[in-house]
Amino acid sequence: MADETRLPDGSIFTIISDITEYRQAEEERRLALIKAEQANQAKSDFLAHMSHELRTPLNSIIGYSQMLTGEIFGKIGNDKYLEYANDIHNSGHHLLHLINDVLDISKIEAGEFTLDESL
Repeated sequence: MADETRLPDGSIFTIISDITEYRQAEEERRLALIKAEQANQAKSDFLAHMSHELRTPLNSIIGYSQMLTGEIFGKIGNDKYLEYANDIHNSGHHLLHLINDVLDISKIEAGEFTLDESL
């Protein structure tokens, strides 16, 4: 880049600036931003996929443990089994809440979270 200035005596004064480093830094910043956006998208895709993969078997665990604790098909012979089924059911719900919290954080980061103030 060159700046020319005419002096009062008619001569020309020129300042030359090398902006190569500036342009390289700008390009590096642009590429870093693209990589960061790609990494963020990969994280979001991973969380969405993993939540589906975790929820599917978790819903079965919660459902079957609920059937056991409710003794839907008849009385369970040993009270210890009923206690264990209840523990499984509660643990399943706890995991489901954790998964939902992680997904909520992801939605907040992506600006897609809507607050339900009715609760």
